[in-house]
Amino acid sequence: MYLGPSLDVLENPNAAPGNELGASVFGGDPFWVTALGGAYVSGLHTGAGGQILVVPKHFPGRGSADRSSEQEVATVRKSLEQLKQIELAPFFAVTRKGAGAEATADGLLLSHIRYQGFQGNIRATTKPVSFDAQALTSILSLPEFTAWREAGGLIVSDSLGTKAVRQFYSSGADFAARIVARDAFVAGNDLVYLGNIVASDAQDSHSTVLEILTFFVKKYREDPAFTLRVDASVLRILSTKMRLYGGFEIEKVLRTPDELSTPGESQQVTFEVARQAATLLSPGAQDLATVLQTPPKIRDRIVFFTDSSGAQQCTTCAPVPGLEVHALQRAVVSLYGPESGNQTSSFRLSSYSFEDASNFLAGKSPPYLQDDLATAAWIVLALVDNGAGQAQLVSNFLAEKQDLLRDKRVMLFAFGAPYYLDSTDISRLTAYYALYSKQAPFVEVAARVLFQELAPTGASPVSVPSLGYDLISVTAPDPNQVISLALDLPGIPAATGAPTPAATPVPLFKIGDTIGIRTGTIKDHNGQPVPDGTVVQIMINLTGEGGGILQQADAITSQGVARASFGLDKPGLLEIRATSDPARISDVLQLDVSTAGEPAAVTVIVPELTQPSAPKAGRTIEPPPNEFVTRQGTMSFSAWILAILVLLAGAVASGFAGSRLAGRPWGQRWALGALVGGLLPYNYVALSMPGGPGFAATNGIGGIILLEAVGLVAGWGAAWVWWLQGAR
Repeated sequence: MYLGPSLDVLENPNAAPGNELGASVFGGDPFWVTALGGAYVSGLHTGAGGQILVVPKHFPGRGSADRSSEQEVATVRKSLEQLKQIELAPFFAVTRKGAGAEATADGLLLSHIRYQGFQGNIRATTKPVSFDAQALTSILSLPEFTAWREAGGLIVSDSLGTKAVRQFYSSGADFAARIVARDAFVAGNDLVYLGNIVASDAQDSHSTVLEILTFFVKKYREDPAFTLRVDASVLRILSTKMRLYGGFEIEKVLRTPDELSTPGESQQVTFEVARQAATLLSPGAQDLATVLQTPPKIRDRIVFFTDSSGAQQCTTCAPVPGLEVHALQRAVVSLYGPESGNQTSSFRLSSYSFEDASNFLAGKSPPYLQDDLATAAWIVLALVDNGAGQAQLVSNFLAEKQDLLRDKRVMLFAFGAPYYLDSTDISRLTAYYALYSKQAPFVEVAARVLFQELAPTGASPVSVPSLGYDLISVTAPDPNQVISLALDLPGIPAATGAPTPAATPVPLFKIGDTIGIRTGTIKDHNGQPVPDGTVVQIMINLTGEGGGILQQADAITSQGVARASFGLDKPGLLEIRATSDPARISDVLQLDVSTAGEPAAVTVIVPELTQPSAPKAGRTIEPPPNEFVTRQGTMSFSAWILAILVLLAGAVASGFAGSRLAGRPWGQRWALGALVGGLLPYNYVALSMPGGPGFAATNGIGGIILLEAVGLVAGWGAAWVWWLQGAR
């Protein structure tokens, strides 16, 4: 039984410590959570040969919760109608009739969450839905769930041993575990997950479980209603087991090591997922080439700080680190070390944990950390989650050690959720990437991105408020596209046995006919099909005198395509267009309907976009070529000649003025001072000092000459002050 995947829709990402959803969710749009969640369920069933139960969580949805389910029962202010639009949509997809056996969930993990305004009364609050029979019945009675439930769909409770449940049920120091288990079962859970539940009068979890079982047996024998409820759940569970294995022999369930597949192929698949997932969050793709012109060089020292905070599988288990301290360093050495291209040296790489960084901020510096930071050219931060306030530690480090970080390239890789840092923190980073997982292939992809072998092409699946990245806006239709239009005609099958398919006749239309229209795939700002349900206005206009909109239909998209049909009831030159805000331009279908009843063909007119295209996420817009300065900020030979001529002209003018005013020796000094002053900014740019190439690439030869002019005036001014001192 697999407890997952999470089908929560994370509308408003919460960076506060303790919000455990993180990167375990598929995103913040119910359409994409539905698509990816259904594919995940189908993949688990297919990979297991149909012999594993898949139980998605956290039904009916924790995406709007502002508390950890482990620590406190969260309250969400949403009605049932609002839940149906967002939170419940992914669960509908894996339980609806016709979803297919592979894509249908076997059960749903019920969360400890309560709702205010659930039945429309904003002042009424439910109990946690896992203990509220009335609220759970209202949800499971929805048409999308009834057939699934009748077919044997299981309801599994979340852990009853959490601090959140204990706080909700405790009366002083009293915690009656048997009552908690009974309430969860009677509310509608078929499987009750006891977890590490400990009653107030019990010594440990084991004795508590025995007490609960004894209580259930006694109640089963004495309470007929309880007996019927137990029998119904047991029958549901046994029927599911029989469907999985065809019997109850343990040999049909267990697998030997020889029967298990090797992970080699799956590792390659995971690497491909990681490659496509890698996302550049900041700066924009068009600015990255300016701030990161080259990858780390062989003589550059790189210091890695890794979030290695761990978790325990049980109270007596040893903590398992989220990410091993040297994981990223080992990936870099393996891919770019002396034996793999020799792009870096092992002795120039250093790795420290976030705990080391915390001690460093507290004045308890680990050995060599201060020296490593002082000599480093690159500082790489690997952030996994924010369960222990890691984001605040990163923020403090960036704020308090600005002197050490100055003129260094500071990179941050988020191996968890991408929204933990605020705008000020991100502004102090050279580049900010998201990988979403800490598995080995994702760490390898991070190393390749660091050395600019891979260009990140992914896009954040959730909103990132600190970057102004709003998922609703991003998944809206891209205005820089022409929506294609075509006739929506039924397919004409080829004649059986014909050597080649018969040519499709040109469709003709006349007054009284019905014309079907469909759009092409409408794309969002990330280049993906817009979510299902996106509204598209398809309209028929009559051109000429007395023209206007004859008919309009508000169609909705399915897999990015919208369809509509119109009856032709008025003659004239008709034009059919489509819009989907903010995309306003489409193909134009022209049809000249005659009053004489003669049929006419449809003509397609493809307009051109007149407005400039905005840069899309993940695509670099390069500046136009320049005859004086390249895109990388290097000066051409013609720029060098022009700059030298300006310097010489300025020096000669200064020397001439000095000779006329103070004599020939001072004229030579004035010329030399101006020449030295002009050469200083010119050399700074020409020798590619920090910031020089970026200035040249942005401002061109005009900016370089302006810098030289400032330098000439400053050098002449210094020589003039020298002359004044000599005259005195």
